[in-house]
Amino acid sequence: MSLAQEEKFPSFEAFESDFAFYLKDRIRPAVYRVRFTPPEVARLKIRVGASVPDIVDDSKTGNRIVRFHNYDRVWVAEARLQGAGVFVSMPKREDIFSTLENSIRSNVMQTEGTLLQHVHERLVHIPLVELALSPITEIIREIHDRNEIAVRNVASGRGEEKARRYLTFLEGLEMIEERTQDHFVAGPSYSRNEKQFDTEETLYDAILAEVLRRGHTYLAMYLRLSQIVPFIRVSNSYFLPARAHKHLIYMDKDEFKRKYLGYYGRPKTIKKMFKHVEAVRKVRVFDPGEKSFIVADRDLFQRYLRTALVSA
Repeated sequence: MSLAQEEKFPSFEAFESDFAFYLKDRIRPAVYRVRFTPPEVARLKIRVGASVPDIVDDSKTGNRIVRFHNYDRVWVAEARLQGAGVFVSMPKREDIFSTLENSIRSNVMQTEGTLLQHVHERLVHIPLVELALSPITEIIREIHDRNEIAVRNVASGRGEEKARRYLTFLEGLEMIEERTQDHFVAGPSYSRNEKQFDTEETLYDAILAEVLRRGHTYLAMYLRLSQIVPFIRVSNSYFLPARAHKHLIYMDKDEFKRKYLGYYGRPKTIKKMFKHVEAVRKVRVFDPGEKSFIVADRDLFQRYLRTALVSA
């Protein structure tokens, strides 16, 4: 981020007392100074954060709930002592806002990872997610039935390049490991799951759930399994604000749409977004007994609340 704005303060005392007000007046009210280096050095670095409100209206009770997300390192200003004065250099406002947006997006991704620790076993039973993960299922079945799989087996019908992407992905998760050139066998993660489950179907479900939990970003970005993404997003559009408020919230369609748009922007169609909501409801991520509002399954939500956020 390039430094482009500069402001002069007549003394260090004026800088110390007025800089926080300057940030709120010139940048935005929610911006705050986090920390700066003491004045014994000629150049100071001032870490600046922002506090962003998350507002949710409970559509059942009519209550408005406001919580704030603090982002403690949005950008860094540089101050230099020149005579009695202090010159402060800062990025352009548009660069500051762009960095803040990136911090917010990073927080959204972080909460997706935490949420998937609890919903992955349910999402894999959504038909479109099952279909998207079918190449993974084929590889796991082959490992289970034959104790090994060759690249050529996976490449049949989809090409060697794509086959290697799937195999490399599963090797990275330690589901498989290369025994000889172009031949793979079960890896440590597969073996751990195999010891825990008695039937083939429960084993496959458990492995697919772990694959989704640990590798959903790679699946979407590099294997282009975009079918998975909408179900994670509609789930997180509820759980993210509900986590901030630490209790179940009842959202009508308008409130849910507002939260989704705030986190992810406009989907291809609103109608399809709510079809994804219904699919998530059917697998009990959302309470299937509540038809008037969107609300999480209570037991699932309580387990989720007890889980610390994963690292971004």
